[in-house]
Amino acid sequence: MTAPLSQIYTLAEAEEKLRMKPNALGRLARRHGLCSANGRNLLFSEQDLVDLWEIMRVAAKESIRPAHVSLSEIRMMELAKKLTAKKPRRRLNR
Repeated sequence: MTAPLSQIYTLAEAEEKLRMKPNALGRLARRHGLCSANGRNLLFSEQDLVDLWEIMRVAAKESIRPAHVSLSEIRMMELAKKLTAKKPRRRLNR
């Protein structure tokens, strides 16, 4: 036997709850398969809204690293070679 359905929201109720425009919410939900369609009407479960919220979360821009990381001698030599190496001349196609 299947579990009973949780609260079902219409697009208008879901956009009010997530504070989004209906068009943007509909596109996002369809793209990730997080809605049910009844004709043109989109319906959302409580879990769909939670999953949409998780998708919209912003990823951290930086990982937490020490403030100063020293380069190894080998890595410094590789960088020096790369910076001092002659670059091949570009040919002009005429």
